[in-house]
Amino acid sequence: MAPHPKGPGLALVVTAIVLSILASITVALRIIARLKIKALGKDDWLMILGLLLFLLCSAFGVLATLNGIRAHLSQLTFEDILKCRKYFIVYQLAYGATTAPIKASICVNLLRITPERVYRITLWLVIGLSVISSIINEVAFLLSCQPVQALWDPFAGHCVGPGTFLAISYTTAISNIITDWACAILPALILWKIQMNLHVKASLVFVLGLGVIASTATLMRLVYIAKYGNSENTDNAVYGIANIATWGLLESGIGIIAGSLATLRPILAYIPFMRKLAPTNSNVKTPVITDHSHRLDVIRSTRKTGAMESARWSTAGPSHLHSKCGVESRAWEELSDGGSQRNILKNTSVAVEIESREDRIV
Repeated sequence: MAPHPKGPGLALVVTAIVLSILASITVALRIIARLKIKALGKDDWLMILGLLLFLLCSAFGVLATLNGIRAHLSQLTFEDILKCRKYFIVYQLAYGATTAPIKASICVNLLRITPERVYRITLWLVIGLSVISSIINEVAFLLSCQPVQALWDPFAGHCVGPGTFLAISYTTAISNIITDWACAILPALILWKIQMNLHVKASLVFVLGLGVIASTATLMRLVYIAKYGNSENTDNAVYGIANIATWGLLESGIGIIAGSLATLRPILAYIPFMRKLAPTNSNVKTPVITDHSHRLDVIRSTRKTGAMESARWSTAGPSHLHSKCGVESRAWEELSDGGSQRNILKNTSVAVEIESREDRIV
């Protein structure tokens, strides 16, 4: 039986548990916030997919640790080694698939608020690079050993040399670093041009900028992969897998948390010291002016109800028609007919939808 994890092995278990809890909470709050404003979208489903893959990744990382990661070969039986390698392979596959939906979710969320062509093209390129990189990584990993069983049982077949593994890992890491930095820098460029509260703008840029920390985790993971692949001592190579798994969990977990925190503004009003960052329900005034003989006064609309409070149409002639359209009643009320004996009125339905780009980020 494998010894109880300690040192980096224990750190992996703690990291997996803590990040799984935090990521689950932030994604759950994200869904609540989106349902509150009735804006559940594709980016939310992508983040849910990323969370499920991350939880799978965390679970098998912990199982691999409990079955031998961070233990020397002299402390393990052959069965322990096979179990450990199987669990770690599932961890690797889950990790490779996790990054794409997380970054795609962040990019799709940003696509909702930016109409500028250059930013939209860049965001789609980031999504494409993340997806292609994940697919290449998964396929290359599965084909690196023939048959596939040789991935966990070295006596079942043969695998490519460590140089090929390193090349795949370096390529994936470089792609992840590029997309991490893109997901950290693009929000600052996009949000800076949007008219919104400075506190809100700064908080969103900071939260999404946590992608820089995720890229640091990618670099650290790459360092330990290099040590693992270049190790001449097989015993020490197995001994060092825990560090690779830990930094991989940090990279994905931070991405999920940062991408979800940026969407929680609708529920911040319930936290006293965070109310400055919550969206306001102040009235929006939209004046519409026609020609000199007719005027449509200011239409007031609340973001909370999305309905018109009042509208008043006036003409330059002797006849006046005052109309009201409220939340409960949408019918036109006749207040005066200006002498007309026919009482001919025209019923008109008006639907007004007001959405600001500031609201789309939440």
